[in-house]
Amino acid sequence: VVVWTPFRSKGNPFRLPKLPNLQALMDDEEDLDLGLETATLAALRLLDIARKPRTAETHVLKSAFRAILKAGDAPSPARLLQELKSMVASADKDERAEARGFYRAADFFLESFASARRGDPRLEDDSSNDLSELFSSGSGRTRVSVMSLTGQELEFQRNYLERLLMALFTHITEESRSGGAVRGLLVIDEAKEFVPSDGRSTCKMIIRRFTSMARKYNYGIVLASQELKSMDSRTVNNCTTKLFGKQTANAAVKAAEEIMGTGNDLRLAHLGTGQFYLKSDSAQGPRGEPLRVTGSLCLTWHPSGSPDRDEILRYAAESAGKAARRGDA
Repeated sequence: VVVWTPFRSKGNPFRLPKLPNLQALMDDEEDLDLGLETATLAALRLLDIARKPRTAETHVLKSAFRAILKAGDAPSPARLLQELKSMVASADKDERAEARGFYRAADFFLESFASARRGDPRLEDDSSNDLSELFSSGSGRTRVSVMSLTGQELEFQRNYLERLLMALFTHITEESRSGGAVRGLLVIDEAKEFVPSDGRSTCKMIIRRFTSMARKYNYGIVLASQELKSMDSRTVNNCTTKLFGKQTANAAVKAAEEIMGTGNDLRLAHLGTGQFYLKSDSAQGPRGEPLRVTGSLCLTWHPSGSPDRDEILRYAAESAGKAARRGDA
């Protein structure tokens, strides 16, 4: 087990590329559109632009990313800056007059890049961890990676998760098309924060796409939450296996019964430790009802209190040290 603490240098940071590499998605326009949206938002955050982008600004960034991908290159801050400069330099007077908003937005991004580089000389440093570090070790042993975002603002957690998911999605797609396979199980705790029932976010769209496509590549995803009604119903319906633990609130019980299609038959309030109701295409009763199962306590036991930030950083540093000593780093 290795604990990772993004942006926490005292623990065990996991660095993602500042901009996602979307080459593996070039053959699927729907996936590419979602990837371009992620890349556009990542570029805006890189330039510390918090407001909603204007239409012309979005068009400029997506056009630049498409040009980079068409050239067979991986997007990076330096490559994006190069492409923006090329777009502006190659435009003649008539083109600028015809698409005034487009080129005004391109000029704005060039100025923003110059300002950002003055404020942070490391802007173009795109060093990152290899995603394979999350799945396996150098010795070939299976690895359990715990990505802790404890103490980070919710918006930061969503931003990091959408970048991680897009990186995973492109990595899995690329491996599959090259004849390889990435087998794994991604577990997202407190899922209601990332796939809320209301509003639209890129993070929610990526998770929704991930749940519908991951099993095609032999990859699993688990969304864990105590507040089912607060989760996006379409994402929940994409999940082929449903597992419910003890619930006492009437609203939670009713939501579970609706999803399981059982009417008022579930006795969720009477479940004991390690007991669950399970339903999937391959695991259900003769009339399609959910099965009552008991899980091993090693999967359900946890201490009464959660570790605080300092404890997590210590666990992360220790797990990284142990992996290095075993030659698993």
